[in-house]
Amino acid sequence: MAEYDRFAWLYDIEYNNIVEDVPFYIELFRDIEGSILELGCGTGRLLIPLARENHKVTGLDISQKMLDIARKKISAEPLEIVERISIVKGDMRNFELETLFGGVLIAFNSFMHLLTIEDQDRCLEGVYKHLLHRGRFIISVANMSPEVLESHKESYYHNSLFWIDKWQSYLQKYETRLIDPVHQIIKLNVFYDLIDRYGRITRYVREMLLRYFTRYEMERMFIMHRFKIEALYGDYDFSSFREDSPYMIWVLERE
Repeated sequence: MAEYDRFAWLYDIEYNNIVEDVPFYIELFRDIEGSILELGCGTGRLLIPLARENHKVTGLDISQKMLDIARKKISAEPLEIVERISIVKGDMRNFELETLFGGVLIAFNSFMHLLTIEDQDRCLEGVYKHLLHRGRFIISVANMSPEVLESHKESYYHNSLFWIDKWQSYLQKYETRLIDPVHQIIKLNVFYDLIDRYGRITRYVREMLLRYFTRYEMERMFIMHRFKIEALYGDYDFSSFREDSPYMIWVLERE
């Protein structure tokens, strides 16, 4: 996960403007007591909207470069927002904070970076330890339906294109994806081409492994770690989970 240091600026360009999940998290954390912890907070995409809703929030991430970008964005907010946000460099597999939280969030497939059962267990143990009694835990991962698995066994596609005012350049993204169904691993190679106004191309290449999960694998995992399952949604519109849902969004409670 620390490899994100090299690509933090690209990550922020690509994902900073994604807002489809923001109202969902705001609604589900509206009634909680205590502050919110986001594990894998990245460049602060969700920290600021949650702080604007009068929550005290703490963001934890393993990438120092990600957190540097987050701090810069947070510093541009009004003082009352800045004072509600704390940033911590740490590993979601092994973290010790002095605060108990009313809510914990692992958003945007961050849990899929934990490739081993041991890492997943350590993360969930940490979440349980840092949650208040009856505190809320929300975790969102991609749903790899049979159709998605079949179509992405080995694929190559043009993902997106961005215009970057700061560099007066286009950023073009390509991606190859290879599915390993035996180990439930997605092998990604991401190619970012920065194209300046003279047509010169600078390429950045990122390799990444993600672990995907099945529905009942996750359910059993949560029950073993003493989380009560409140709901399972398939999308950020609160729709019920179905086989072809794009996400598995779990809403859990600490027993």
